[in-house]
Amino acid sequence: MGGEARKHSVPWFWSDRHDSHIEAVGDFSQAARHVSRLNRRGQLQVLFGLNDAGKLVAASMIDGGQMSKAVKRLIARGYTPSIEELQDSSVGPRDLGRQEQS
Repeated sequence: MGGEARKHSVPWFWSDRHDSHIEAVGDFSQAARHVSRLNRRGQLQVLFGLNDAGKLVAASMIDGGQMSKAVKRLIARGYTPSIEELQDSSVGPRDLGRQEQS
C-alpha cells in the first residue's frame, strides 16, 4: 500500500546431496566475518556469518540437525551468541544463546 514490505521470516533453504543434508539460514551477503564450528570428527559442520557490527546474520550447516531452527530463531530475535559459544560443538542448538540470555 505504498510502503515497504515488512519481512516476516528469516530466509532459508535446504538441499540433500550425496548423503548429506545442507541448510542455509539468513543472508550471507551481509556477512563480513565468518565463524566455523567443527563436528566431533574435526570436520566443518556450521559456518556462521556475522555482519560488520558482529551481529549474527547467516549460517550454513552440513547435517546440522536442529541447528538451522535455532539459528533462524536467533537471527529473527536479533540475538548473537558469543564467538566462543558459536565455535563450541558441545553447545547444542537448544542451548545456543541461552547462557547470556538468562
